[in-house]
Parts: sequence; structure tokens; C-alpha cells
Amino acid sequence: AGRMGQRVAEMVNRHPQLTYAAGFEAAGHPAIGKDAGLLAVGEANADEVAGVLDLVWGGDETLIVISSDLSHFLPDALARKVDGGTVEAILALNPHLNHEQACGATPINGLLLAAQRHGLRPVALDVRNSSQTAGDPERVVGYAAFAFQAGEK
Repeated sequence: AGRMGQRVAEMVNRHPQLTYAAGFEAAGHPAIGKDAGLLAVGEANADEVAGVLDLVWGGDETLIVISSDLSHFLPDALARKVDGGTVEAILALNPHLNHEQACGATPINGLLLAAQRHGLRPVALDVRNSSQTAGDPERVVGYAAFAFQAGEK
């Protein structure tokens, strides 16, 4: 899996609660090269996730993708309120999200810690829920997309 894969594998050997999946190549996708890897966090905590992110962090070429839904199966109005609070916390680099706010709270919190260490600030690109994309307004799932940019908040 290349140099990055070796560094992550070494970290996983020291922290077995992290699971490194074999390096992968997204065929034909220019943003993901042969050195890409997939890391499932398992029982890791936010500090351990941040440690792994710090380990694999390169320069401006580094692309880290954390994927998570926000709220699950709430009515539209309540989901917008809950998700709004989650978005505010992410924008404030608050690494204390819980799994009711985002099922992927642990990797998000780890990213927020790493972003603080690297002087990055989040920018919300889009926030919506499934009722806005043809879903049932009584049971929605929240979504948001963020980019992290250099510079202090």
C-alpha cells in the first residue's frame, strides 16, 4: 500500500482497535492514487483517530474523507434543529459530538482534533436532509458536506 500504508500498518500494530484495510485503488479516479488506504476506526477513540490522521497527513496533496450521516429518522423540523447544532459544533471545531448527532461521531471528532493541530478551519459546503431529496418528512436522515481550509478561524 506504499509509504502511507506502511505507516498506518505500524500504527495499527501499536493500536489493534484500529483496523487497516488493504490499500486500494479507485480505478480511473484521479483524486485517489495507488497510495490510498481505507481505515475503519472500530473501537478507537477520537484521540487515536486524530493520531492516525496526523501519521498519514502529508502536504496539500493529502485528501482525507470522513463519511457519516447526521441525525437519523427524526421528523424534518426536529432533524433540522439537531443537525443545525451539529453543524455549528463542527464549524466551531468542537470535538465532542455524540453518536446521536452523527453515527460517525468518533472519526469526525478525530478529524476535528487533527484539524485544530494543523490550523485548519471547516467550511460548510451543503447541509440538507432526506426530506429535501424525496424522502419521508417524518423520518429523515441528515447530511452535510464540509471542506477544511488552511487558516485560523
